[in-house]
Amino acid sequence: MPKWTFRRDLQDVRLRKIALAFLVAWGLTIFVGWLLIDASAATHRVDYERDVFFAWLGELLFFTVVGLAISIVSLEKPENPYAKSLNDRIKILFGTTDIPDTVLHYYAQQMVKMASCASTATREIEIREYRSDLLAYEVEVCTDYQIKNLLQDRESLNESMIFLKPDEFGQGEQRLGTVTSI
Repeated sequence: MPKWTFRRDLQDVRLRKIALAFLVAWGLTIFVGWLLIDASAATHRVDYERDVFFAWLGELLFFTVVGLAISIVSLEKPENPYAKSLNDRIKILFGTTDIPDTVLHYYAQQMVKMASCASTATREIEIREYRSDLLAYEVEVCTDYQIKNLLQDRESLNESMIFLKPDEFGQGEQRLGTVTSI
C-alpha cells in the first residue's frame, strides 16, 4: 500500500481549487487592509470601513480554520482501493461498521464476482452457405467481449458460461429464425 505523499495529493484538482480560493481570499484581504492603512487619516468613513474589514477578517480566520479542517476531511476518497480495503468500502456502502466477519466476507466475494463489465463487444457474422432446400443461410457468429475489472485491488473471478441450443424443428412450417438485430 503506497504511503501518503504531499506531492501526489497536490495533484488533486479539488485540493488546488480549495488552495486557490484561500489564496484569493487572503490576498484580497491583505490588499484591502493595506488600502485602509493608507486611507486611515484621509476621511471620516475609516471607522466604518475598518469595522467592516475586521468583521470580514474575523470571518475569514474562522472559515480558514474550520473550512480547511472540513475540506481535508471531506477530500478523502473512499473509492480509492489504495486508501481503503474492500471490507472498509463495503462498510461505507452499508453505512455501518457493525457487520459480522462472515457476512462481510460473503459480500466481498459477491462484489468481486460482480465487479466486471464488458467495456467493448464486437460481433462478427460470417455467412457460410445458402441452403436452398431450407431457404436459409448457414452462418457462423463470433462475439468477442473485452472484460474490464472494476476493482483495481482484486483479481476478477468472473467466468462466463455460454450455452448454444440449435433450433427445434417440429411439424409444420420449418422456419429457422429471423434476424431482428445484429
